[in-house]
Order: sequence, then structure tokens, then C-alpha cells
Amino acid sequence: MLELSDYLELLKKRKWVILAWFIAGLAGAGVAFMVMPKAYRSSTLVLVESQKIPTDYIKPMATDTIEERLITIQQQILSRTLLQKIIEEHNLYPDDVRSLPMEDVIDEMRQNIKITTVDDRMHRNIQAFTISFDGPDPVTVMQVTNKLASMFIGENLKVREQLVEGTSEFLEHELQTIKEKLDRQEAEISKYKQKYMGQLPTQAEANLRSLDRLQMELQTQDDALRMLMERRDIVRDFSGSAYGATKGVGGERTARAVSPRARLRQLRHQLIELQSEYKDTYPDVIKVRKEIKDLETQIARGPSKEDLEDEVIAEGEGDTELRTLDAEIKVRRSRKAELERQVKQFEDRVEAMPMREQELSVLLRDYNNTNAHYQQLLQNKESAKVTEHLEKRQKGEQFRVLDPANLPIKPVKPNPLKVFLGGLAIGLACAGGTIWWLDFRNMPFRRPEEVEAATDLPILATLPRMYIMGDGEELEKPLAIGDGRSWTDWVPRLGGPTNGDSNGQSAPVGLRERLPSRVRSQRITQAHMNALGAEQFRVLAGRLVQTRDKKGIRVMAVTSALAGEGKTTVALGVAITLARDYLEETILVDGDIRNPEVSTRLGLQEEKGMVNVLAGECDLNAALYQHSYANLRILTSGTGTGDHPGLTASRLGMQELLNDLKRRNVFVILDAPPILPMADMNLYSEVVDGMLLVVRAEQTPQKVVGEALRFLSGGSIEGVVLNDLVTPRHQYYGRYAYAERPPVF
Repeated sequence: MLELSDYLELLKKRKWVILAWFIAGLAGAGVAFMVMPKAYRSSTLVLVESQKIPTDYIKPMATDTIEERLITIQQQILSRTLLQKIIEEHNLYPDDVRSLPMEDVIDEMRQNIKITTVDDRMHRNIQAFTISFDGPDPVTVMQVTNKLASMFIGENLKVREQLVEGTSEFLEHELQTIKEKLDRQEAEISKYKQKYMGQLPTQAEANLRSLDRLQMELQTQDDALRMLMERRDIVRDFSGSAYGATKGVGGERTARAVSPRARLRQLRHQLIELQSEYKDTYPDVIKVRKEIKDLETQIARGPSKEDLEDEVIAEGEGDTELRTLDAEIKVRRSRKAELERQVKQFEDRVEAMPMREQELSVLLRDYNNTNAHYQQLLQNKESAKVTEHLEKRQKGEQFRVLDPANLPIKPVKPNPLKVFLGGLAIGLACAGGTIWWLDFRNMPFRRPEEVEAATDLPILATLPRMYIMGDGEELEKPLAIGDGRSWTDWVPRLGGPTNGDSNGQSAPVGLRERLPSRVRSQRITQAHMNALGAEQFRVLAGRLVQTRDKKGIRVMAVTSALAGEGKTTVALGVAITLARDYLEETILVDGDIRNPEVSTRLGLQEEKGMVNVLAGECDLNAALYQHSYANLRILTSGTGTGDHPGLTASRLGMQELLNDLKRRNVFVILDAPPILPMADMNLYSEVVDGMLLVVRAEQTPQKVVGEALRFLSGGSIEGVVLNDLVTPRHQYYGRYAYAERPPVF
């Protein structure tokens, strides 16, 4: 995963691409701004005037907000019919009318009309609104804007008048309906009262008074009837038993006396009446009680002969009185029955009153609600009439043009800022696409972790980007090699990168004694990054020694997926490090016969080497050249006339050559050809003990490395060397830069 430093490095690397597209975007935006059609805008400000008469006196009829009304009016004005009329009247969009359907032209005009509201910023009440129109001709734009403003004002008046008139008509219809309902409810209440007359709640007091009067009269009739019945009983029992109370001269009776039994009944009745009015200590009560007691004693002894005679005489007189009493009792009973019937009738009325009251309350409640609704509608109708007069006199809320449409001077479209920003955005997008095509389409490896994750191979070393610096002039041409077979130093070209195979590399330095005095006197130093590079070569050489000890590997091929990855630099560096620092007997073989970079760098292009040994032209010992380090010898690719067989035909000879080198108990470093460009690497993979794969950071595409690994038919890759790595972590090793003089190859 890329970090911020990677992106910054990438932008720095492709800065000219970004600059080129930046300029192209600005230029394209300028051309587009010149050729784009110009559009002018005219606008008018319409003020929303409130009602001129206070709302406390006359309430407005409209209940919708200004914004809702504007939306309604806008839909009406932007209708197809009105817009087509305006287009034909002002000859708008003549080219579009001829080439496009009218619906598309109307849609374009709708997009050019803008309505913006202006509120008070506090209560969000709309105080005004602006109407603007965009078009190619300034005069026509102004005329159309004024036309739209007048249409808004007219439609607003029309909408409000229609609203008031419609409200009045609605209220009139509702009043008629409610009036009919009210009449029906009044008829129902009247009919109910007639049906249940006498049981209504308002007649409760009269019914109770009548009921009390009848009950008192019934009580009186009961008392009278009881007295009559007692009297009748007395008369019936003692009819004809009356006799004279005293006897005259001669023994005849001069007066009649009542019989003891009849007298006893009379006295008992009299006692009851007295006790109902007086106490027991009253004299009359005591007297009547004494007389009752005497009569009871007399009756207990039995009647005398005279008493019996007197009762017989009184029988005739008692019959007449008995008939009179029976007739009166009959009349009293008839009156009592009538009174009981009337009492029952009034009691039924009183009992039914709660139910009638509830039923009547339901009828009255519906009637009252309907009547209240009717009165409210009647009041609203009167208010609607007043509001209608108010709107017709234009005293209500209305629209008024505050600022007429202006004549535009400069175009509003295209916007220069937006056009140039768009051009810049397009330029940057194209720059990003170009960078992606150049750098991200074939994503290279940038870190060791990426290599390990993609190849499943260990990273044996990471070589930083190295530079050789000097304080004299740069060497202009390779230095020639003399007849001797030894070197004191191998120095790349001053001032250029050393990690590549052929880009910016010079020929090797020959014998120190053969160098010109000017060159020998130069004080040659290395940049501090080279110290870390030398240390990484030591790490790589140490790991190769460990691999040899564990696996017995003697011949190690150094290869890469493509040319220019730095495999020759790695082969030279690790061979010199093995010989110098680890004191290993090392032979460096230039196995890339098509591009003998090792031979070229060391100035041994014309010396016999591997091809000559395979062809039998010379002995192996005669082809080995001694380096200035005693433990390092060089086997060049050799020279040939074109008659030598290729590596593919010399497989057995190559195997014998490598076996001969192994028997010498030396460490063989083979600078092998790249994997993908040619088939030679498949031969080396079969005859060497192991391989090192060199990958150049930020250059070798990942898919190319994967394709190279799949292309190899055999052999074992021991690990990967990530070359030319630029990473911040190398700065921590900066203090080791001058701790020692780094090796010179």
C-alpha cells in the first residue's frame, strides 16, 4: 500500500506531465469560453404588500402562505399554453423551434426562468420575490421578464378573487343545507313534545303537585270510607236494638237507648279519634275508657230481658240507615278507585321523566349544534361578503413591482470562473489518468513487503539508490585497459547512478599505473548513501554464504525479469564483497553472451572467455583473469567469430564447465541473462545450484515479475534483491556514511 511519501515522490517524478495537462486544461477552458454561447439575465423585484385594512377588523379569506400561492401561480404561468404564447409573441429560440419539438423548447424556457423568494431572515415571512429570465438577446430578456411579472400580478388577483367568490358560494350552499337540517330537527322536537305531553322535564313540578293533591284526597276518602264502614257495621250489628233509656209512669219506655254492643263500638271509635289528637291523660280519654270498661263488664254478664226487647224494636229503624250507608260507601269506593287511577297515571309520568329528559336532551343537543353551526356559517357568510368587496377594491394582499426588469449589459453564462475551474479539473483528471497509465497500470514494486507478498520469496537485500561524487571533472570516456591482468580499482562514472546495468554507467578503470596523472590525482569520494549500499552487499554476501553452508550451493546465478534491473551491478558487488570481506575464493562469470555487461565494465571485451572455453579454443585457466582482490577471478563472456554454437546447443558443455568450477571449491557468481527477453535463462536454471532475482524498485512491474517466475521451467530461486530502493528508513543509517571508506568496485 502506497504511503504519502510515495505519492509525493510520484508527483515530483511526473511534474512535467502535470504541468503540461495543467496548461492544456487552461488553454482548453479559454477556447471553450470563447466559443460557448452567451446568455444574459434580466430580473425584477416584486413586493408582497400586506392587507391595507387591519386584520382585526376584516380577516383575510386566503389561508395559504405566500410561498404556497407562488408555487400555484408558478405552475399556472409555466404551463405549456402560456409559455408557447410568450415564445411565439417574442420569437424566442428560433433555431430550436425549427429543429426541436415544441415540448423541448418549452422545457428549455422553464429552465431559464428562476423565481427566488426574499424573507425577513427572522420569522421566515416572505416579503418579496424576484423573477429572472436568461436568454441570448438583452432586450428580449427584459421584455419577457416584465411580461412574466405582470402575469404573476394578474394571476394573483385572479386567484384571490376566485378564492373569495368560491368561498361565498360554498357558504351559501352550506347555509341552505344546514337550514334544512335545522327545520327537520325543530319538527322532530315539536312532534316529540306533543307525543309525550305531561312527561316532559319542564312539567315535573306540576305533576308532583298534582300527585300530592290526589294522594291527600285519596287519604281523605280512605278515612271517610273507613268511618262509613264502621258505622255500617254498627248499624248492621245492632239494627233495631235501640230502647228507651228511662221508663215513664205506668212502666212504659219514654226514650230509646242504644244496645251495649253498639254503644261499645261507638265508644271505641271515639277513643281512637281522641287518642289521635290527645294524650292518654286527657279527661275525655279517661272518661271514654272508663265507660268502655263498664260496657265490657255489662256485656260479659249477658243482656237483660228489657235490652232484648229494645233491640227488636230498633231493627226496623236500622234497616233504613243501613241502606243509606251502603249507598254512600259505594260512592266513596268509586271515587277512591278514580283517585287511585289518577295517582297511578301521575306516578307513571314521574317515573318516565328521566328517560324523556335524556331523549329530549339528545334532540336538543343535535339541534343546538346545528343551530350553532348555522349561526357560524351565517357570520362567515357576512364576513366573506365584506372580504369580497375588499378584494374587488384591491385593498387586500397583493403583488406590486418594486424594481422593473433591467436591461442586462454583461452575460451571466458562461461563468469564467466555473469554465476555467472546469478546465483545470479536466486537466488534472487527464494528468491523473496519464500518471495512472504510466505508473499505476503496471504497478511496480516499491517496498520489500510487496515483493514478498507477491512472489512468496524472501528478500535477501535491499540496495538503496547510490551516487558516486567527485571534486574533479567528470570522466568523459572509458579508460583503456593495458596488457596486464590485474586491477587496482573499479570506478563507475562520477556523478551518475550506479544501480543500473547500462544507464549512465562508464567503463571500468584500468591499471592504476596506466591512469593519467590528472585522473590519478583526483580525490574520489562516495555519497553517504553508498555506505548503506556497501553494507547491503555485505548482508547479501553473508546470506549467500549461509545458504551455501546449509544447502551446498556453489553456483549462484544472478538474473532479472527484464534488462536494466541492475543484475550486473549486483553480481559485481556481491562477488567483490565475497572476495574482499568474507575472503571467499570467488569466480565471477559473465554469462550474458548477448549483452556482456561485466566484460564491458571491466574492459575485457576482447579477451577470451566462456564461449571460447565451451568451443575448445582455450583452457579454463587461460580464460580466468585475476582481479586486484586476490580471491576474485573473472570469466568473461569471451569473443567469437559467429561460428560458436549458442548456449542452448552447449548445455552439456556448460554443465561440465560449471562442474569444473565447483571442483575448484570456489563460490561461482554467474551474471545470467534476463528471464523474459530470451530463452538462455531456462538453460542456466537447469545447471546452476540456485538463483537470485533482482527487481528494480519503482520500475519493474509486478505482473512482469510474476510472468518471469512462471516462464522459468526449472531451478530454485533462493531470494530477491530489491535494487535502487528509495525509502525514508535508509536515512537512519546516514551516520555510518563516513565511518569507513566504502568499497570501490
